[in-house]
Amino acid sequence: MKTATTPTILAEIAKKHLWIETLAERKRDALDFHEVGVVSVRKALQAAYDAGRAAASAAPADTIATTDAGVAAGSADVDAMFDLLRDNLSPEAVTSIVAHIQGASTNDPMVDQQVRWFGERLVKLLGGNAAYAQHLEELGL
Repeated sequence: MKTATTPTILAEIAKKHLWIETLAERKRDALDFHEVGVVSVRKALQAAYDAGRAAASAAPADTIATTDAGVAAGSADVDAMFDLLRDNLSPEAVTSIVAHIQGASTNDPMVDQQVRWFGERLVKLLGGNAAYAQHLEELGL
């Protein structure tokens, strides 16, 4: 399992949100100074905050046992996926997804572990168990 280093994560955030090709100093004003909008800065700061939070809370139970093609919790791929979910799904939709997958089980314990991990991350995305419970009640689930 590969984990990205802080400089790598920051470089990815700069490319994705600020359109800055490299964070290396190139000693030319035209290359080292960039004009960016506040929305882009906000998104970059949020991504950096989320990456730091994910790294701080990462524990062995937080990772998915995967092949080399898989990702670990807190990786850029997982963070990007949760950014997409946050940007495109309402809290009610996320609550419904969690409610539907919580009871799911297969004949493969590894798959079950991964589904539980995903459900737990979605609940965190909602703001925790209390927020999840409130949405469940509001949706009648």
